Amino acid sequence: MVFTAKPSDRKKSHNPKMWTEAWTGCLWIPLFYPQRPVEDLAFSVARFIQNNGSFINYYMYHGGTNFGRTTAGLFIATSYDYDAPIDEYGLQREPKWGHLRDLHQAIKLCEPALVSTYPTVTWPGNNLQVHVFNSKSGCAAFLANYDTKSSATVTFQNMRYDLPPWSVSILPDCKNAVFNTARVRK
Repeated sequence: MVFTAKPSDRKKSHNPKMWTEAWTGCLWIPLFYPQRPVEDLAFSVARFIQNNGSFINYYMYHGGTNFGRTTAGLFIATSYDYDAPIDEYGLQREPKWGHLRDLHQAIKLCEPALVSTYPTVTWPGNNLQVHVFNSKSGCAAFLANYDTKSSATVTFQNMRYDLPPWSVSILPDCKNAVFNTARVRK
């Protein structure tokens, strides 16, 4: 669920845009959706930030277990984990935890530009989008490929960037891509 200002105020609103439940895992239907790929989660978070998002609450970031591991009856799970980046025992679930850590480090590098201006948005091709936050405080860019199957090459400020399918590259200085949502370090 994403909360934002009323539609007429969205462009230049000074209200924060909040995402109250960024699901990190399967939630209530593990039979059909056992895991959410971290690439998809990172892509969604990067898209939210590039579109002026300012607050994300992960559901669940740290899994849990019922107190005393007791249940209301036989054969009822006590786990409240849902493929969270930190499991119910406090252990990091890789590569999900590390990929989200790297994503947020990249976003943090963009902070001076993100909090100083609204982005200029261009569409350099089909399913491609570039958001540039350029201010006296700094410059940051988000290069996105929304195609689910095909890679793309984007030329931005006379440099070429290769974008895997369904990905966002983050350039905290408008030059160097420090993170791409589809490239997970193993």
